[in-house]
Amino acid sequence: MTWVRNPTTGGAMPAPPVVAPIESITETAGGWVCVCRNTEHSSGFYPCDESGAEIEPTIDGPWDGVSYVCAACGRIIDQNTLKVTGRAKE
Repeated sequence: MTWVRNPTTGGAMPAPPVVAPIESITETAGGWVCVCRNTEHSSGFYPCDESGAEIEPTIDGPWDGVSYVCAACGRIIDQNTLKVTGRAKE
């Protein structure tokens, strides 16, 4: 645990938690661009399950119709919001 100086009392107090910023990929005329700079035309993006494992998007299958994984870095992307929702488990 990291400790910092309390500005009011001068004593020690636990440091506030560090919250990671919400990542999003961008969409250009050429398609998606991941935070890692991967595009649809390089390593690409593939339908995945909630853990980031690539899956076949079948009607009866487990795909939620929303999640894609970046083939370059493993970020899991919500195609509706383009927000990164996690990282693929190895």
